[in-house]
Amino acid sequence: MSNLAEKHRSAGAVMGEAGGKEFPKVYGEPVAEFRAAGEGVALFDLSLRGKVEVTGPDAVPFLNGIVSADVEGLEAGCWCFAAILDTRGRYRADLRIFRLKDRILLDTPPFAKQDVLQMLLEMRLRSRAQIRDLTDELALLSLQGPRARVVWRNAGLGDAPGEGGVLELPDPPVAVAGYSETPAGGLWVHLPATRAVALWDALVAAGAAPCGLETLRVLRIEAGVPAWGVDIDPAVIPIEAGQKRALCFSKCYPGQEVVSRIHFRGHVNRYLQILRVPSGEIPPPGARILSGGREVGAVTSSGRNAWTGEAYALGYVRRQTLLQKDPLEVVWEGGTTAVNAEPLPYSPVE
Repeated sequence: MSNLAEKHRSAGAVMGEAGGKEFPKVYGEPVAEFRAAGEGVALFDLSLRGKVEVTGPDAVPFLNGIVSADVEGLEAGCWCFAAILDTRGRYRADLRIFRLKDRILLDTPPFAKQDVLQMLLEMRLRSRAQIRDLTDELALLSLQGPRARVVWRNAGLGDAPGEGGVLELPDPPVAVAGYSETPAGGLWVHLPATRAVALWDALVAAGAAPCGLETLRVLRIEAGVPAWGVDIDPAVIPIEAGQKRALCFSKCYPGQEVVSRIHFRGHVNRYLQILRVPSGEIPPPGARILSGGREVGAVTSSGRNAWTGEAYALGYVRRQTLLQKDPLEVVWEGGTTAVNAEPLPYSPVE
């Protein structure tokens, strides 16, 4: 548990208002946490995520030749999804790239940072690019919910950027980005770890509700956001996972030929889908997805929104089954339930 989580878990129940509604400022109350994310703003500590800084005169061309996104076309003050692929077009790493005024910040999933660092160092060769691990120096806070920007402003921090934007502030020194990892929108905030508790306290005082990572896990499933090592891994092509938003098809990088050929001339045979479960049962990861008694996919992650009571899962389903809109059921040891497949919000089945 992070210092921030420990501090606020031991603080007891603190109440505050967000838009006229009160939200418990304490961990461990699932209904209140999900309600805060749905109607107010939930505050998460994501400081375990990896942060790698790339600077120097060759930083942009160096990264542009390695990652799947168009770094050269990414303006300062913006961020994007990206990946490092192998020559078969499959994932080696899942990234977010934040282009700041004089540096580039790479965000990696928890515990994937060392692999990313090793890849970058191996590929750097003679590039005039400096690579620094800032994971221990930077904290990452996530504000998620419809009132995220209101709470940010009420904390005296001014206006926050819209989705896809990044704003650098000098005092406290933060980079705040418009980033939605739940259905209701939100913000990511990178800042020095030494300033994190003070900012956390200011956001809580302004109406944010500290929430646990299990709540965020379920919310990202509901929003159709795949997680590294859970829904995506080195066996997955980004297009299968609905991640065309991480790909550029007009530049060269490892795996580009494969993903471009799929994009322009073909298709993949399966797609990651949001699975709504009308029965309310929670199918476990690995549960088989059947259609007409034939196996057509598998569940990768699942959970229930404690506030709405709705159950969700993510899973890969065969393309032909989705195009035919065949009925689906999920089967596991001791259970079976019908499910409704929906494409990720940003990725139709093609």
